[in-house]
Amino acid sequence: MLRGFRWQLIALILACVLFTMSLTTRLSNQTPDIATEPSQLPEETEPTATLTSTNTPDVSVPLVPETSTGEIVTFREGVVGKIQRINPLLADSNSAEQDIASLIFEGLFQINAYGEPQANLAKSWVISSDGLEYVIELRDDVLWQDGIPFDAADVMFTMDILRSANFPGPQVLGEFWRTVETERLGSHLLRFRLTQPLGSFLDKLTIGILPVHALQGITAEQIAEHPFNLTPIGTGPYQIEAVRSFDNSNIQIVDLRVAPVYRQRPEGQAGYAIDRLRFQTYDTFDSALEAFRQSEIDGLAGRNR
Repeated sequence: MLRGFRWQLIALILACVLFTMSLTTRLSNQTPDIATEPSQLPEETEPTATLTSTNTPDVSVPLVPETSTGEIVTFREGVVGKIQRINPLLADSNSAEQDIASLIFEGLFQINAYGEPQANLAKSWVISSDGLEYVIELRDDVLWQDGIPFDAADVMFTMDILRSANFPGPQVLGEFWRTVETERLGSHLLRFRLTQPLGSFLDKLTIGILPVHALQGITAEQIAEHPFNLTPIGTGPYQIEAVRSFDNSNIQIVDLRVAPVYRQRPEGQAGYAIDRLRFQTYDTFDSALEAFRQSEIDGLAGRNR
């Protein structure tokens, strides 16, 4: 009796099978929602930046602290020793004073990463065939931090202080410069004459230059006690913001900020990651290290061996 309906029955069975397979496939492709409890969320960690070098593995370091407005705060560095004068001619044997003076003052040359001298306040130079004369052209786009243009008169004044018999700085420094003659050939042109060839003479010209307009009439004998040493004016990337003393004798804190006139120069227009620097003095390396461990400072120089 059902023989006449066999094909309809077969069709019904096939339809049921296909429907079942379709439903099973759809359910297997669906991903159930998973609710994450608050306790399962990862704990927040301090932000870090990854420094990558082609020669070293990745190193994660804390980001430079910022204020709520995104402005980078003062970087505090501990230095060991006493700060009495911030003057590049008088800081030769004082590492604390050297660190600060090197950020405020510049020389005609600087030493690059390969230990080679390269022009800084100088623009170009020519050395005579016998190695006794150096003719140096100075840059004409440099300003002192008070806005006065830098020129050859500043170099001549600095050299006169160095070669003076009454120079109060390191004796060996004065003795060397008394063997070198300096001649001004123009507003931005100088000639140095040596008594004998010296392959490292350009290294000697990394010493910081002083501004004649701020020290006009001051002799070498007077410069050690001049107020300029606590209110220095240089051509370097940072300038004095404050000098603090809490016991009316030695300086405990020196605050620096980026010099606006330096930012106008080609090498200064890229800006700085650290806008302000604070140098804080300590009597010993161990006390500076303890201050670092207590987060009172952000960095310190390595111990001298």
